[in-house]
Amino acid sequence: MRFFSFLLSILFITACSTSQIWKPEAPLDHAYTEVVSEYGFNYMESLGAWEKLKAENGNSYVYRISYASWVGYHNYTEISVRNGKIVSRKYEEFSPGKMVDEDGNSVKNPDDITYVENQDQINSNSQGFHAVLFEELYKSCGKDYIIEDPQWNSISFDTNEEGIMTLCGYTPNNCADDCFRGLYVSEFSWSR
Repeated sequence: MRFFSFLLSILFITACSTSQIWKPEAPLDHAYTEVVSEYGFNYMESLGAWEKLKAENGNSYVYRISYASWVGYHNYTEISVRNGKIVSRKYEEFSPGKMVDEDGNSVKNPDDITYVENQDQINSNSQGFHAVLFEELYKSCGKDYIIEDPQWNSISFDTNEEGIMTLCGYTPNNCADDCFRGLYVSEFSWSR
């Protein structure tokens, strides 16, 4: 009986350790070239456009990472970079439901968190997207998201007209409600 329990345990552990979610040992070349944005850029072309435009614009820009849930909660983190250095991070969140004053004007929920960090306070608050340079977003896209197996996931990659990445991630197939994993850059602008 003891041997049977041991054998059953081994079979159970083995069965549980196999997974349908496949992860490659190394990044796959096709992941960087096959997924193409609405404007015709793949990951590698977008990265090239980023490097060129960053140099042309003095490595100064503002981008906004946004998150929205199907239940109405959403937030954004805005990061400002000047000459290759992060100079500010702003965070704002919005709870579901609309609050209005006695005149019918929308008002912010007092429980929602909002802050602005200047250069010596960057990443001092725990809420919001961690402030990083935009090239770190590309790195994360390439190593964490775009390489997911398209057999088990819907891969998303998009850019703006200039080729700057605006979306990189994946959604597991047959998943409902807030399943996207990745980066959504809702706004990007150069600021000299």
